[in-house]
Amino acid sequence: MLTAYNKGDFGIARSLYAELAVQGDRTAQFKLGEIYDEGMGVAKDSHEAVRWYVVASSQGAAAAAFNLGRLYHDGRGVPQNFARAREWYLIATSTHFSWIVSRDSRYG
Repeated sequence: MLTAYNKGDFGIARSLYAELAVQGDRTAQFKLGEIYDEGMGVAKDSHEAVRWYVVASSQGAAAAAFNLGRLYHDGRGVPQNFARAREWYLIATSTHFSWIVSRDSRYG
């Protein structure tokens, strides 16, 4: 699936990611959000991007939380709301920091 995505075959990638996303794979959920957000092989659909970014971020995908912040900041797929954008940016940074700490032996 990453091979299809990296080669630009977004139709195949979207199908494969969709199967994995409904099974709870947060990377697939994030990638689906990205595909809809950027309109890769599909029409841009910010509402669908928000849907998948929320699901992925609820499972700890920091990049999905960051992208949600960007969508709220820009008002794409959701009403523009700088306070909500800030909340998502903070979630992204705290999630990413927690991930780094959990993998660095100096912290525990």
